[in-house]
Amino acid sequence: MPVGRRIYQKVDRPDPSLVERFANIPVTNISDVLGGMACVDSGIRPLNNVNLAGTAITVKAPFGEGTFLFHMALDIAQPGDVIVVDAGGCTERSVGGEGMMLYARNKGIRGFVVDGALRDSGATSELSDFAVYTKAIQGNAQKAANTGEINVPVSIGGVVVFPGDIIRGDEDGIVVIHSYDAANVIDEVETFAEKDREKNQQSGDGTLDHSWVRKVFEEKGFEFLDKAWDEE
Repeated sequence: MPVGRRIYQKVDRPDPSLVERFANIPVTNISDVLGGMACVDSGIRPLNNVNLAGTAITVKAPFGEGTFLFHMALDIAQPGDVIVVDAGGCTERSVGGEGMMLYARNKGIRGFVVDGALRDSGATSELSDFAVYTKAIQGNAQKAANTGEINVPVSIGGVVVFPGDIIRGDEDGIVVIHSYDAANVIDEVETFAEKDREKNQQSGDGTLDHSWVRKVFEEKGFEFLDKAWDEE
């Protein structure tokens, strides 16, 4: 088996109903439950205002290459998938553009997440049902297909993504839920999200008890002094 030239066509996907349970929960809530370690780097930003929830089809592209691998991944992907491209963070050669977005959307693919560059950014504003996240916009394209792999573990913005992981994205970025964790954390995520909504409601209507903040500092040994810093 040629290392660096492997294309795995089988992906173990979580149940679609489990993916949908994550779909309307904010990225921030999921991240908090996962210990604040599951969001990709802040440099990978949305190009349009479309929520994203789907299962990862991964692409490992060599630095400066990857377009043809991306095309191959589109044909392997199924409805409900998200194409996740590890392009090594290369921002001077794009791995895809408008035609690939339209092809993917028509297949039922949920969106793209690219640790690298895309082009045709203006076209994304017209896509109301297809999410696009990328590190950069670059008009110069990649063409070569000398090496690279599909559906292997990849690194996206400092987070490891395995094929079949759940990818959730909103205006705050991308959070990765490993498929082996998803069923174990979803109840906690939903409970946390409901409590957060209640807290925000109380913050807005002035009924939130904020006394816990002082207690935290007191428990850590902070001293509260009823005088200015330069008073004797």
